[in-house]
Amino acid sequence: MKKLVMAALLAAFAAAPSVGWAGTTGARTTVVSGAIAPREAAPAPVDSSPTEAAAYAAREAAAPALAEFAGGGGGIYIGGSAVVVLLLVIIILIIL
Repeated sequence: MKKLVMAALLAAFAAAPSVGWAGTTGARTTVVSGAIAPREAAPAPVDSSPTEAAAYAAREAAAPALAEFAGGGGGIYIGGSAVVVLLLVIIILIIL
C-alpha cells in the first residue's frame, strides 16, 4: 500500500511542472516592452435605463417590510476546511 501511495505522490509531483508550461494552441504573441496602456483611475459609471429604475421601484414598493431590515443577527459560521484542520489537530494531539 505504501508503494502505491508513493507512486501516486511521485506522479503528482512529476506532473506539477507541466501545468506551468501549459499553453494555448493559438499563434504565439510577441511581447512589446514599454507598450503598457494606462489604466483608468476608476471604472466608468454604468448607464441604467429608465425601465430598470422602474423595475427596482416596483420591487421596493411590493415589499415595504424590507426597508426595516437591520442586519447584524448573524452567527458564527465554520467552513469545511476549518473543521478538517481542527480534526487533524485533535487527532495529532491524541496520537502524541
